[in-house]
Amino acid sequence: DVAAFDAIHIDYWTPNSTSLKFTIISAGQEKLYTLPITTGIWNSVDIPLSYFSNVALASVFQFKVEGNG
Repeated sequence: DVAAFDAIHIDYWTPNSTSLKFTIISAGQEKLYTLPITTGIWNSVDIPLSYFSNVALASVFQFKVEGNG
């Protein structure tokens, strides 16, 4: 249940990925967010949970991260 939160904070680092996607998943619903990337340094992002308005935030059971590097 992440419904009480305003945002999700993610710190990430990649040496070579040019595409990185973060997805929130609840029962039968998911929505992805494409993360901005600068390779070779730590990146930080705060994603407003309002971005995931089509997902039941009280029923989130999984986060998924996909990259190509």
